Amino acid sequence: MANMEKDLVNDKQIEELEALVDRFSLANVLEALVTICHEKADHLEGNWQDKNAARAWDNDGRKIDRIIRHIENAG
Repeated sequence: MANMEKDLVNDKQIEELEALVDRFSLANVLEALVTICHEKADHLEGNWQDKNAARAWDNDGRKIDRIIRHIENAG
């Protein structure tokens, strides 16, 4: 059985992420995650022909994009 703790973000990584948010804004960091999601989807479909995984990454990117719009409209 795999050690699930290795998959958790540690305190140092949280501080690094917070620094990115402080420097670029939450919306911009989330936008970067949207880009990453769509690039991962393209890679999975193009290189591995894994349409299911690609669809999941694309869906996650769209969900994050909706969160960005919500944040921008709330401000």
